[in-house]
Amino acid sequence: MAESVNNHGALVWSIADQLRDTYRQSDYQKVILPLVVSRRLDAVLEPTKDAVLAAHDKYKGKVQNLEPVLEKVSGEQCYNTSQITLLAEYRDAFIMAAVTGEIDVDTFDNDRHREGAVS
Repeated sequence: MAESVNNHGALVWSIADQLRDTYRQSDYQKVILPLVVSRRLDAVLEPTKDAVLAAHDKYKGKVQNLEPVLEKVSGEQCYNTSQITLLAEYRDAFIMAAVTGEIDVDTFDNDRHREGAVS
């Protein structure tokens, strides 16, 4: 458990390091906390996301209150019917940064960012 918390902490700080030139340190809390919460929700809902989307499409317009149906499918007290995920947005932003030359993919340390290691 402690190792898992340390890994998550390292990931959060590695993201903070990437934002260092973009945001003042006093503004991190305005960015990091929403990102952490969004990613956590994505991670919790990820295993049932496809099933929730399928149920949403199947019952939309047929069932007046979809909420209990989608909560049952998700197995949680919440669900997400958006096609967007935080990881997909991050991937798309990375691709755009590479295409526009904002980052050099040949020197980008992918393992460092994937694992959340902090140097």
